[in-house]
Order: sequence, then structure tokens, then C-alpha cells
Amino acid sequence: MISIIHYISAKRRLEEADKTFAMLDGDVSPMMRAQRDMIKFEAEYYQERVGRLALYALGVAIVSLVCYITYAVFIHVGVL
Repeated sequence: MISIIHYISAKRRLEEADKTFAMLDGDVSPMMRAQRDMIKFEAEYYQERVGRLALYALGVAIVSLVCYITYAVFIHVGVL
């Protein structure tokens, strides 16, 4: 869950870095380029984590739904 917050933060920092690059018209130091690249890699990493979190949550929801439907059918049939 915290990876969503980190992803949003990294995306905002990347947007600000891009604005800074646009204002400087490409006249930036190698250190600033490296920092922007690190922010970009960080955003990509957290994007993957958010995707895995979404898949995990979807899997848990599907398993819970199947268990509930099975339970409801057994109660209705009178097995339980």
C-alpha cells in the first residue's frame, strides 16, 4: 500500500525535474541528469510494485468471492 504513495511522489518529482530541464534548455550538469535518471528508475520500480499489489488484491478478492459463493450455495442447499 505504501508503494502507491512512493509511486505518486516519484512521478511528481519526475515532472518537476522535467520542468527544470525545460527551463534550462538542456544546459544541465551530468549530476542533474543522473538524478533525473534515478527518479525515473524509481518511478518505474514503484509502478511495477503497484501493479503486483493490484494483482495480489484482485487474487484475494476472487478467492474470497469464490469462498463466499460456495458457502452461500451450501447454506441454501442445506449441506451446512
